[in-house]
Amino acid sequence: MKAVFTYLTGGRAGQAVVVEKSYAMLGRAPQADVRFGPDHDLPVSGRHAAVVFRDGEWILRDLSSTNGTFVNGERIKGEHQLGDQDLIRLGDGGPMLRFGVIRDTWRPSDSPPPVPSEPPAEPERVHATTAVPRTPLSTATAAGDDDGRFVVPVTATRQRAPWVAAILIVTVLGSLGGLATWRARASKGAVDERAVLLAQADSLFSTLEAIGHRDTRISGALDGAKAETARLRSRIRRAPRDQQVLAPLRDSLDRLASSFERLAAAAALDAQQIARANEASLALVEATSEDGTRRVAAAFTATGTGGKLVFVTVDGILRDSAGQTATTITVRLPGTDRALKTRLLAAQGTLNTAILEVPRGSNAGSPPTLATGIGGGLIGQAAVLLGYPSAPQDSAMAAPAQATALAAVTIANENLLQLEPLGGALAPGSPVFDRSGTLIGMLLPGGPDDRLLNAVPAPAIAAFLAGSTGDR
Repeated sequence: MKAVFTYLTGGRAGQAVVVEKSYAMLGRAPQADVRFGPDHDLPVSGRHAAVVFRDGEWILRDLSSTNGTFVNGERIKGEHQLGDQDLIRLGDGGPMLRFGVIRDTWRPSDSPPPVPSEPPAEPERVHATTAVPRTPLSTATAAGDDDGRFVVPVTATRQRAPWVAAILIVTVLGSLGGLATWRARASKGAVDERAVLLAQADSLFSTLEAIGHRDTRISGALDGAKAETARLRSRIRRAPRDQQVLAPLRDSLDRLASSFERLAAAAALDAQQIARANEASLALVEATSEDGTRRVAAAFTATGTGGKLVFVTVDGILRDSAGQTATTITVRLPGTDRALKTRLLAAQGTLNTAILEVPRGSNAGSPPTLATGIGGGLIGQAAVLLGYPSAPQDSAMAAPAQATALAAVTIANENLLQLEPLGGALAPGSPVFDRSGTLIGMLLPGGPDDRLLNAVPAPAIAAFLAGSTGDR
């Protein structure tokens, strides 16, 4: 009996590995049998887990990994007996695999392993007369080159629940496991590989169309992804049916597919619930220098030394080009148009973080929960930014209007949090929340066209709050 592991998410999404021996290791180490990318799949340990075929059963064993091993959403301890079509995740927020059993009678030319979403039956050959669904992308291209494609449209839903993100991602990328089998057969000449790549491009485009109906805040990122998919598909369509020519196009399509899980996760995230829970803790800071220059930033409440309520914001906006502290610092709280005077209590230049006094009599909200640790498990996950638009606001404005934005975490450790914006720009000082609503960082200043944004990690903010006299 053999086992097949289909990569549903992560750096190798859409690929599959067949295990034909009684012991196989999963991890990022070069000698791993089921290998993960050293740069993309950071939640996975070098020797993360192993599968053992024993007494007619496949057993999954965690090898004391850093971030744990999960089967169907539950973390395992010790050994776990696997069932056909179980979902395995390596590390909290790490890449997901689908485990399948291949009976001894299986041959490479037989039907592909079953997939959860019941895709259309796989044809033995690609025929021009085959009737298949068409996406907005495929109908815009020449019909003669695009007949006989396998297209998997994804139905959008407005339902919001903790498991929606996982369903979206698995649905989005699960169909690629079938396409991986098509690729294996294409290498043996049974299927036209160019048709397989066109089918995968169509499936990705359909997915992006479906995701676009869920959240307009990521429309910019979706438009860019759709344009990139369309360009790549056009190159595939014009390419000759030659393995050497198609190989780099296949690799580009694989990288594109692995990046789409971030968009699916962001679309499924309930940003509004996180915003409602934390909106009262926000404030808009306005700093005016002696020369009349005005700068604005977001701030959020936190617990300072001695349990005192304070505001946390970006130190840079409180100083002019000469490094002098602003002559006037005010805060505006949600639901009021009053500008309340405040003062700088402490600052940490290395972190670009400042602590402000909460004016007496102000109705500041309770502090959000700060993450006690930041680890690689956050990489690839969606994050919610809560704050105010980054464009300068009129000094005579009324109650500040809050906004949310979405981002994907690209680097996460105790010293740095890096984000890829997925649409929308917010002012520096905006708090960053993970999918559970825990504050994981504070946004630092950046350019409007920056591809990546930096944020101060929550543990560094907590340490500053706990014992800071600052370096004012």
